[in-house]
Amino acid sequence: MLTIGIYGVNGCDDPESPVMPDVTGMRLERALTVLARNEIETQNNYKNAYGAARVIATDPAPGQPTSWDRVGLTLSRITVTRVRNGSTLDLSTGDRVRLIGVSTPKDGDCGAAEAKKYLVSTVMNAPVLVENPTEVEDRDDHGRLLVYIGTPVINDVGYQLMRRGLATPPDSWFDRYASHPSRAVYAEASKEAKKFTCRPTPERYPPPSKPPSTPEPYPVPSTPAPTPRWVCYYAPTYDGDWHNDVLCSNGVNSERPYLRAWDSFVTEAEARQSGREYERQLNEG
Repeated sequence: MLTIGIYGVNGCDDPESPVMPDVTGMRLERALTVLARNEIETQNNYKNAYGAARVIATDPAPGQPTSWDRVGLTLSRITVTRVRNGSTLDLSTGDRVRLIGVSTPKDGDCGAAEAKKYLVSTVMNAPVLVENPTEVEDRDDHGRLLVYIGTPVINDVGYQLMRRGLATPPDSWFDRYASHPSRAVYAEASKEAKKFTCRPTPERYPPPSKPPSTPEPYPVPSTPAPTPRWVCYYAPTYDGDWHNDVLCSNGVNSERPYLRAWDSFVTEAEARQSGREYERQLNEG
C-alpha cells in the first residue's frame, strides 16, 4: 500500500474540527476535492502523481473529527496490466494511458517490437507513478490519459525510450499534444541517442531464365534479343537518406532512384512500394 499524509490546519483543541468525510473508493483527485469542500486543507503535491489511485481507507475513520496534525489516506497501488505498444499502456485503475511527448514506430515498422519489449521489461506488473502535468490536457482524442510514467527505479520511462533511440519527439505540426514540460529534455536525449536500426531483409527474386542448351539441327532466323527486365529491390545505404534505399538493375545496368522526394521520412514499407512503382515504369518504357 501507499500511505500519503494529508495535513489539516485545525488546532488541537478546536471544538469545530471538521468531520472526516467518507472518501473510500474515490480516486485521489476526487477525494482531495471532497476534503477541500469540508474545509480540510491538503497538500496538492500528490495530486498529479497519484491522481489515478483509489482511496481504500482513511485515518481517522469516516464520521470522526479530523486530527489536529494529520489526515491519512491509504491508496491502492497502481500497476500496469497490459502494454499495447511502445507508448500506450493499460493500468490497474481501468485507465488506458499514452506517454506524453513520445512517438514510437507503428506496429510492424522497424523498432516497434523493441519499444514495446522495453516497456514490458520495465513497467509490466510493476508499481508505477502516474503524472498528468497541469500544462497538458487530461486526455487525447482517443480517450487515453496523457501522462508521464515512473517506477521505483526509473524516474521517467518516456525519457528512457528517447535515450535508447526507440522513440522520437512527435511533430507538433501533426500532434497537438506534442508540447509538454519536459519537451526540451526529451528532444536533447533524442538528438544524442543512437538511432535504432533493423537489419534489412534479403530480397528474393527468381534467377534469370537460361536458354536451351540443345543445338538446333537447322539454322533458324535470328530474332532480336529480349529487352532485359528491370528489378528494383530494397537495399538500404545507411547514409541517413531514406530516399535512395532502393536499387534497380536489369542485369546490365543499375541505378538508385531518388524516391518520395517530398516525404521528410520514408519507412521501409514506403520505400518498397515506391520501388515497385518505379520498376513498373522502367519496364513499361
